[in-house]
Amino acid sequence: MDFLVIGAGLQGLCTAYALMQAGASVRLIEAREDVALETSFANAGMVHASLADPWNKPGVTRQILASLIGRPSAMPLRLKALPGLGLWGLQFLSAARPARHRQATRDNYALAELSRKTILEWRTRLCPDDDYQGPGLLKFYRDGASYAAGLKASDALQNMGLRYTDLSAEQVVEKEPALAPIRDKLLGGIYYPDDFKADARAFCLSLKADICGRGADM
Repeated sequence: MDFLVIGAGLQGLCTAYALMQAGASVRLIEAREDVALETSFANAGMVHASLADPWNKPGVTRQILASLIGRPSAMPLRLKALPGLGLWGLQFLSAARPARHRQATRDNYALAELSRKTILEWRTRLCPDDDYQGPGLLKFYRDGASYAAGLKASDALQNMGLRYTDLSAEQVVEKEPALAPIRDKLLGGIYYPDDFKADARAFCLSLKADICGRGADM
């Protein structure tokens, strides 16, 4: 046995599949009675290299401090967590500097785009019945600052291959009619034609079938 993989969720199964494609022998260990019954079971299944920017954006320090005095924040902090954060917390804030955040975003995008292409390649081999819905994902906005930030982040990755289309509110509703009731609250949207969604567990089951067919020990 060349490799032992612990956990037969999406990550473990993909790891085993890639190893076996490279000619390695693999044993998978899973605590549950079948694969993908924990985190991968009801995952939304969105594959979106477009959303690559880390959460610790420049300005996150203000958000964290605001949360300490009870203001709503996307990055809340509880005082009782402070002792355990220590050095990691300082590194987290240091990485929020503009230059470091930009580089981390580019690095994330490169990895995410490789993953997206790899999943599509594997789908052609595995032919999973995974409720594939695509191509394309739509992100819509009701807040001007968030909308501007989304466009800026997308534009920064365009030279790395990210494709996107800036949509008006009318175009957003045309692409997704279910949003018509809140048309007056929409400012616009960004459409990413290369992203998609599918059922994560169904994909895992197709991986399991192929891995077992290749002789993996589970």
